[in-house]
Amino acid sequence: KQRVDVAKLNAAIDWSKDYSKDAKCLKCHATGYGKGGYDPANPNPNLSGVTCEACHNAGSVYVPYMEKAAENYKREEALKYGMAFPQGDKGKVTCVDTCHHQTPDCPVVASIDGYKFDYDKRRTKAHRPKRGKW
Repeated sequence: KQRVDVAKLNAAIDWSKDYSKDAKCLKCHATGYGKGGYDPANPNPNLSGVTCEACHNAGSVYVPYMEKAAENYKREEALKYGMAFPQGDKGKVTCVDTCHHQTPDCPVVASIDGYKFDYDKRRTKAHRPKRGKW
């Protein structure tokens, strides 16, 4: 059974178009696009979609430390190695300024009357990985 996305139907999305190479879409729907991450000419499935790195920076800089420290890594050390923990106002800026803002670039968001991203409501639904479990 196929799921119908009403927002996409209302936005008159062109189903025949390949949006996987569209810069307007990739800036929010791929991790690190335009910043040395996802490259549509050489797509990496690990960077497609919104991954941990979209908010926490490139794992290549801090994951080796965390793996070495196993479950005993300290937040301060992860920060020192480049991991970001966007919370509070910084988290709101990260979420809203990066992707969740009223934008004419996204045909779905632009077509929804009264669309407003509610950071305080959505942050409670964000994943919370268990310490040391990736």
